[in-house]
Amino acid sequence: MYIKGVKDYKNDIEKINNNKLVAGNYICKILNVICKESSNKNPMLVIYYDIVDDCYKDYYKKLYEKNKTNKFKGVYYQSMIGSSFKFYKNMITAIEKSNNIKIDIENGFDSEILKGKLFLGRFGEEEYISKDDKIKSITLLRYIAPINNEKKLPILKIKKIKG
Repeated sequence: MYIKGVKDYKNDIEKINNNKLVAGNYICKILNVICKESSNKNPMLVIYYDIVDDCYKDYYKKLYEKNKTNKFKGVYYQSMIGSSFKFYKNMITAIEKSNNIKIDIENGFDSEILKGKLFLGRFGEEEYISKDDKIKSITLLRYIAPINNEKKLPILKIKKIKG
């Protein structure tokens, strides 16, 4: 079993067996995209995705079915204006390069064009404080990158709680 960029194989197999996503670079597929307003009334894309390669294929679908909740966890939020515009543009460029397409973001586009497209998801661990005041970690999609970079990109370092 090979996991892109994963170094601590023995520890990671244990996480896989416990259904915990290991930090790494995984090819993902966009399942749905919604353009809506953020809480600040700014336009944003809400991207629903799942992992399509390695031992995590359909990870979020399986998690959703196992937990029988009404909340799908494979969701990425991207603001489209202001200081976030450069991240939005980089995300679109990554999707374009991964799928050999061109998207005109300057004149607006139908978000439906993104459905079914692939990208490289860069997943990293982030610490948080749980309801019982303990520091725990979760692995989240932090960046969307072009697929042809998966061998070059290092694994993201854990994002620690400050203080």
